[in-house]
Amino acid sequence: MDYNFHIMSLPHGRTYMMNLTKNIVVRSSPGKLRKFYAKEKGGKEFELNHLSALLQDTLKAARKITRVEYAQF
Repeated sequence: MDYNFHIMSLPHGRTYMMNLTKNIVVRSSPGKLRKFYAKEKGGKEFELNHLSALLQDTLKAARKITRVEYAQF
């Protein structure tokens, strides 16, 4: 599927996703310009570029998780 389709199909609210192959979690923050943040297990959160391969991989095969799961990761 097309990468832009994955971004456009995200819910309007905050979304939390897990990338099982890379062992990271991603948070999508809504707004005029949607922003993405990621973190590795036990690490600090960092901003992801919209064109990053990591974000594209996560959007293709994401498993949605809850806010609590994201915080505990």
